[in-house]
Formats: sequence, structure tokens, C-alpha cells
Amino acid sequence: MKKAAYVFGAAGFLALVCALVGRLVGDPHIFMGSAILSWIILSGSLTLLGVLAALLAEK
Repeated sequence: MKKAAYVFGAAGFLALVCALVGRLVGDPHIFMGSAILSWIILSGSLTLLGVLAALLAEK
């Protein structure tokens, strides 16, 4: 479970970086064909899954 927590945390951080880069470069509302808000929601969801996996690994 610890590895899953690291994977979800890293994926969430990467999605947030993609959203920030998409906001700065090109069209400010679209990155890779999808809305920036979708990337932000995805990064938050992945980060929360990482936190949940870390909490479950402690038990």
C-alpha cells in the first residue's frame, strides 16, 4: 500500500503541474484537449487517493 500511496501522490502532483503549464502556455482554459478545471479535479482526486492509501497502509 505504501507504493500505491507514492504512485497516487506523484500522479496527483504531475496532473497539477500539467494544469499549471497548460494555464501558462497556449490557450488558458484548455490543455491537451481538456479543460484545466478537469486537470485540477483529477490532481485533487489522485492526491486524496494517495492520502487514503497511506492511511490504510498504517493499519
